[in-house]
Amino acid sequence: MKFCMKHWDALKEAIRARGLDGLSAKTGETVVAKQVEELKAGESSKTTFDPLMGAHNAIVVRALDIVGLDLLTGGEGETEKCPICYLQAGHDATCKEEGCTHSFEPWIGFAADAMRKEAIRLNLMAES
Repeated sequence: MKFCMKHWDALKEAIRARGLDGLSAKTGETVVAKQVEELKAGESSKTTFDPLMGAHNAIVVRALDIVGLDLLTGGEGETEKCPICYLQAGHDATCKEEGCTHSFEPWIGFAADAMRKEAIRLNLMAES
């Protein structure tokens, strides 16, 4: 499972647009260290909070709730699955509503909004 570049870039932009990009880790090593500490503590804190990874994880968890472990598996010749693309493709393949415009794209903004609320809760940014 891996976000496609379109959705990864959109997620990074959503985090930036909410003024949270300065709170995101700058290196992979820092991301891993923050995630490990957060898992040990069982919740985010001022030192472990990473809005980009938090938004990423929120989307992945919700996608797993819907499609299960199939999101994490690949068949022969399959590339890694972007959760947004995978959910959209599944919906589009099974939806019988003519002219349906359902989209999973708003999940990116919802996840970024949730990270802004978390940053405020942690007193990492002002409410206004």
